[in-house]
Amino acid sequence: MKTRKIFLRVLLCLGFMAFQTPLPALPAQEYRSPATATASPQEKYEQGLSLLRAGQAREAIPLLEEALKFIQDNPYLKADYLLALVFAGDYDRAIRYYRQHATELAAVRYVPRNIAKAFYETRDFAQARIFYEKAFALDPADGEAYKGLVFSCCRLRDFYGAYQVWAQARRQGLIPAKALAEGELYILHSLGASSRAYRVAVSHELSDPVPRTVLQNDMAVDRLKWDEFSLAAAMLERILDLEPDNWRARGDYIVALRSLNEMNQVVFQYEIMAQTGRPLPYWVTEAVADAYLYLKKPELAVKFYNRTLEKPPDDPFNTYMGLYYSYVELRQWDQARQMLERIDELLDHKKKIASEAKTPVLERKRYASQFNAAITTRGWFLLYQDRLREGQDYFKEHLRQAGLNSSLRTGLAH
Repeated sequence: MKTRKIFLRVLLCLGFMAFQTPLPALPAQEYRSPATATASPQEKYEQGLSLLRAGQAREAIPLLEEALKFIQDNPYLKADYLLALVFAGDYDRAIRYYRQHATELAAVRYVPRNIAKAFYETRDFAQARIFYEKAFALDPADGEAYKGLVFSCCRLRDFYGAYQVWAQARRQGLIPAKALAEGELYILHSLGASSRAYRVAVSHELSDPVPRTVLQNDMAVDRLKWDEFSLAAAMLERILDLEPDNWRARGDYIVALRSLNEMNQVVFQYEIMAQTGRPLPYWVTEAVADAYLYLKKPELAVKFYNRTLEKPPDDPFNTYMGLYYSYVELRQWDQARQMLERIDELLDHKKKIASEAKTPVLERKRYASQFNAAITTRGWFLLYQDRLREGQDYFKEHLRQAGLNSSLRTGLAH
């Protein structure tokens, strides 16, 4: 009897120990919470909605997919699944799903503004505009649909269309003042009216959709375009005093310094940018090349002009001319001649474009200016090589066609 009691006690102890020992954990991919594993399709839909409302779109997607396997005739479930894809940033997948179920989703009012975002983020601005128009028509108080429509119009360069949307929203008075101002700011910024855009940003205390430092940078670049180089440099200096790491401002500052012929400062500012290891835009490398050519360092100028051509620039004319002058300084006549040939090819291409009726007047004027500069450059190319008789005949011939051209008369005088 005593032995039997001892045996029972041992069994009880072993049982207690087994109860205290944790069960081995299942692999992560096999784990399912009891509530989810036994939930009905409708319950999974509701759980997915709860996650979606809580901002957990990625976690909601599997639950909604499970529900969709069994509930296939509920357009709101499909619309919410589409929302989850958009909110999770899976835009391509959202667009594919929408196209597969467009007929069923057409009845759900909140679909257009959300699928519009997917199209916008994938840079299909034409489709984004169509769906933002639908969303704004359905709800004229929807600030996100209003902004999306304005932004899409601007991206399509339909600034008048964007202005009409903004004016309509202002008349109706349903869009919050901040959202209304953000639309106005974006239109002005897209049009290049940087000073006006900056005033709107300051008066409404806006930092979106265009940061104020970007607007200040734009204002300085406008001054560069207007040949107000000293003012542009001063504006950019103020930005860099506050934000020494402002990459764009330092690049624009280099362009301003180059225009002021502050070439040593150009090189100094370039060295600051180069230390970061980030790739430089073509307008910076071109300005640095100009600086080295001015400072009588043609070998370095060639290096930076070639870097510029690798980018490549929107219009390589000035870079070609810089390379030509660098080769002349180095007395590398064959390379200089090759650059003149490339300039001729470029100008032939531009001549065809300039002859088209739709070419803007500014582009035609730019072509004419570059063409005249190239004519003078070819004459000087002869003089640099001491081919004076040929140079004299060349300038005389062209002066018969343009007798008042001072550059041609200067070449002939030399």
